[in-house]
Amino acid sequence: MKYILMLCLIGVIMLVAQGVCKQYRDRFALFEALGEFFRQMRLNLSFQKQKIKEILKQATLKKTNKDIYTIYLDYLDKGTPLDLSFVRILEDSEQEQLTNMLRSLGKNDTSGELKQLDAYDIYLKDKIELTRREKDKYCPLITKLSFLFAVGLAILFI
Repeated sequence: MKYILMLCLIGVIMLVAQGVCKQYRDRFALFEALGEFFRQMRLNLSFQKQKIKEILKQATLKKTNKDIYTIYLDYLDKGTPLDLSFVRILEDSEQEQLTNMLRSLGKNDTSGELKQLDAYDIYLKDKIELTRREKDKYCPLITKLSFLFAVGLAILFI
């Protein structure tokens, strides 16, 4: 019975570690999806609200991305405020930057939009690379340290 409880303890600690790693994976996936959305916007330079809606509906949808796109569609359709404060995996500066990026879509002429999208593309590529490095660095580290901690704790309790 004692050994079964130790295995359960190790399992619980590893589940918590995977939950922490999920945050890094989700940040990476979020920025990657946003980068794809802005690449699609660059390819479809008509920038009409209907075209933006079509691109949003074709985008890869995870829970957080779907919520962001839904709020953005409400912003386009009904004029509701664009508030990304519910996205907990983003820092405040990132929330503000993404809000400004989404608000400014379709507000300029074609050459202005191209320059704007180029700047957004650079920002998102930097964020994608940064989150990729964080994910590749911290996820294995958290998993290994959690396993060692769990085994050490199990040995201590024996």
